[in-house]
Amino acid sequence: MAAHHDDTRFYVTDIVINDYMKLIVERFPSVYAFDTFFYWYNAVKRWTKKLNIFSKSKLLIPININEMGYKYWVLVCVNVLQKQICYYDSINTRDVYGCSNKILTYLSYEHSHKLGNPLPIEEWGVQMPGNPKQNNGFHSGAFICMFAYYLAHDQAFNFTQADMWSFSMLMACELTLKKILTSEEQIKSELADNSHLKLER
Repeated sequence: MAAHHDDTRFYVTDIVINDYMKLIVERFPSVYAFDTFFYWYNAVKRWTKKLNIFSKSKLLIPININEMGYKYWVLVCVNVLQKQICYYDSINTRDVYGCSNKILTYLSYEHSHKLGNPLPIEEWGVQMPGNPKQNNGFHSGAFICMFAYYLAHDQAFNFTQADMWSFSMLMACELTLKKILTSEEQIKSELADNSHLKLER
């Protein structure tokens, strides 16, 4: 996480999101997460040159949206097994089809070049599943990290804005330890040992 001069307060930046996505992939190897720069990068075929993305169960794609100078994060989850592109946005859902069409074009390219046949686009769908919403203008990064964790873990969303502070502390701890904590006992123990970590709300 990006730190202030005293190294005790942190922001959820693109670097934080990328690092946390890497931890998720290490913990859940059937899931693949793209870099935050992926969506806006033209030469996308280089990103998965040695990977068959269709061997994964889910693809997580963090995207930074810029609407009239206001930037925030959304998450797209490609459910490969169910052939669904799901859009998760803690603020609104205005750009869902623009994002989904661009990602579907990328999937078509990858399917043709990696598997040697066209992607059956007619079998794919776009969904906007319900998800928790934020009530401020600065927690979208934390929200998409939480979305990603729950999706990778195949768990239903059971959190709200009120959980963002504790989740941000947990993220800081996990990024310091370089691993996703798996049990409630482990989480309580590690948070107690790393109680000096503080984050900006």
